Amino acid sequence: MRKKLPVYVVDIIGEVATSMASDISPMVLNYTYGRNVQILEQLQRLEDSITLKNTKFPLLALFQDFPEVRGTGYYAEVTIPKIIIACLTRSTDPPKVRYEQTFKPILYPIYYSFLDWLVKHKNVVVNEPDELKHVKWDRPGTIEDGGNLREYYDAIEIQNLKLLIIQTKTC
Repeated sequence: MRKKLPVYVVDIIGEVATSMASDISPMVLNYTYGRNVQILEQLQRLEDSITLKNTKFPLLALFQDFPEVRGTGYYAEVTIPKIIIACLTRSTDPPKVRYEQTFKPILYPIYYSFLDWLVKHKNVVVNEPDELKHVKWDRPGTIEDGGNLREYYDAIEIQNLKLLIIQTKTC
């Protein structure tokens, strides 16, 4: 008899982030997850490290907590309230410049790669990226909340991403 193992949403998103590497090379994506303060603490630890300081961005951050509605057989319905895709920018650049320097060459390719790889994941039940229900916000020129981080970044924020996942895997 094959053993059924649980599937974790944070791992699914992590596997998607790893799969995206070929699409966004030479950039290396920093994937992190947790509550707001935990994500800020992780970024601050990177900021404080001489060797890891430059690995904070581009960033894919999965914000917790999120509900997983179970009891629907093999599937779980998940609504992820917020995912941020971010990169550094300059505070003096107007939005038109930001779109040319960060949104079009960095953020949008990461966003579309994320959606493409998410639908390819073996535990996500959807066929096309256009079927992933969510709200997308472009956030030009955002300042970090709290901590000692004083960086200015541009971001794409994904809100209320609805997923149907297969909640177990077999080994």
